[in-house]
Amino acid sequence: MDWKWTVTAVLPVISLVLGAWLTQLNDRRRDAAQLRREEAAHTLERHRQRDDRQEEFELAHLADLHSALTDLVSSGIALCFQRIGKPLPRSEDANTPEADEFWENHRRVSALRTLVLDDQIRADVQALQGRFVEATSNPWDENSSRAQPSARGLAVQAEQVSEQVAARVREIYKTRQP
Repeated sequence: MDWKWTVTAVLPVISLVLGAWLTQLNDRRRDAAQLRREEAAHTLERHRQRDDRQEEFELAHLADLHSALTDLVSSGIALCFQRIGKPLPRSEDANTPEADEFWENHRRVSALRTLVLDDQIRADVQALQGRFVEATSNPWDENSSRAQPSARGLAVQAEQVSEQVAARVREIYKTRQP
């Protein structure tokens, strides 16, 4: 057999097989790259959806907490001023409508506080609640200088905590803009 004939007959077959193999290899690489791009896009979409759900959750609870804090402050300060000059309430006297309203607001704030994601806001709200419980549990002497400054201090601290909650709401809304 002539070597020219062998090259002429075998070379096209080798080229055909080699071309098919290279085409399959290229298709696999392209499919793998496409799969990686799709997985990255799905992962990014899942993270975006999770962040959106977290922001919606946080916004809803912060708005509710802000409203509950307003109610707590109103009922707490009213209860403090109601108790000026009065002795500590006996257990049967402690169930006044004002006290019931205060404790209901206190429970509502406590429930909402536990759902807030920001640790500092949770701690500040808890500290404010503690001050209100202390202020409403102890009688104030109407002749002392303790009544007015304490109520003013509670109002100032409540305003600061409310502003902190509102600032977090504004911060979330700012990050949501396109």
